[in-house]
Amino acid sequence: MAKTATKAPRRSGPKGDKRVRTRARLLEAARELIRETGYERTTLRAVARRAGMTSGAIYGNFRDREDLFMALADVYWPPLTPTVAPGATVQEVMHALAAALIAALPDRRLAAAGR
Repeated sequence: MAKTATKAPRRSGPKGDKRVRTRARLLEAARELIRETGYERTTLRAVARRAGMTSGAIYGNFRDREDLFMALADVYWPPLTPTVAPGATVQEVMHALAAALIAALPDRRLAAAGR
């Protein structure tokens, strides 16, 4: 009687998905710590500990502390995108930028609490 080979269980998702989840956990941990202790007192070691990871996880995803915090800003403070008509005057551009900022304030209020 011939044995049939059993296939190894398949991973739950692609390797890239794990990296995305790891980065998200690190960013959320950094966000929480900044809110609790402030930017200056938040260390990479504390972020890794809060995320339940090692410092190596941070350096595998971010170059340094500044890179981690810039990524945090990118996630929670996306760039403003004012709607400006071609050929607009400087005054019109400034008004459009102000309108985009005012429209973004409700979404940024919670993120601003950590600042």
